[in-house]
Amino acid sequence: MKPLDIDLPPTLPMSFGTENSTVISAQSGSTALLPCVVHNLGDGMLLTVIDGQWQRPERERARYYVEVNSERREQTRSLFVPWSNIKVSWIKRKNVQELLTVGLTTYANDERFQAIHFHHSEDWTLQIKYVQPRDAGLYQCQVSTHPPTSIFLFLEVVEARAEIAGPSEKFVRPGSTLQLHCLVKKSTETPSYLFWYHNFRMINYDVDQGVNVSTDLVGRESWLEVPRASDRHSGNYTCEASNAQPARVLVHVFKGDNPAAMQHSIASSPSVMACSALLMMFTTLKLVLHSTTTN
Repeated sequence: MKPLDIDLPPTLPMSFGTENSTVISAQSGSTALLPCVVHNLGDGMLLTVIDGQWQRPERERARYYVEVNSERREQTRSLFVPWSNIKVSWIKRKNVQELLTVGLTTYANDERFQAIHFHHSEDWTLQIKYVQPRDAGLYQCQVSTHPPTSIFLFLEVVEARAEIAGPSEKFVRPGSTLQLHCLVKKSTETPSYLFWYHNFRMINYDVDQGVNVSTDLVGRESWLEVPRASDRHSGNYTCEASNAQPARVLVHVFKGDNPAAMQHSIASSPSVMACSALLMMFTTLKLVLHSTTTN
């Protein structure tokens, strides 16, 4: 078939759909996605003429063809007009610029970096797996027009952490209710798990041990409740979420009405006092030896 001898309609100028200086936050250990939406850039444009009239162009990976519609007795001509070899690149801006990707080809020596683009999509996303603090910084999305056109995005890497409400040490009377609330802060994605540990043993499903756990992963929080606390519920409790620093609290189940008195009795116990005296003796001896050496 012969190419159509026609004047092509004007094409729309290339433009960015992603705002320049966008800040993307990703938590350490997660996957970061840096978007770069480029309008009016693709594999090409399918131009269609029906009875001499231009129709709405569509981006398609197509080829030239001529079709005659016998029922409507109209002639439809379509022509695939490829764009020039314009590429979208990702560059890490630092003291020495590092070329990460060109098109869908990765040039970085780090396999965690990859450009993601789907056919018919205008988005050229840079994906960084298992984000590390050193990945933070300025990234450039560049389109190889003449001259090249770019936008810049800043990646902020945050350390998500779990936090248990209240003091780091809790005192509970036997038979009363122990309640702990854990909230994951600075998390940029829904955690895949949120577990409670008692003395390093996972207790999310210890209903038969008198432990009730309710978790909202989307809300990034969890509640632990022991309706009737006993001596066996004393110890260290840890709230741990995926890709987040854990939180810990020490729980004492004691008999008595005055937690302050319990703290005083612990501090004044023979073992604690002996350790304190030994530490003081060691510190004094170290100071004497240091003074003798310098003189």
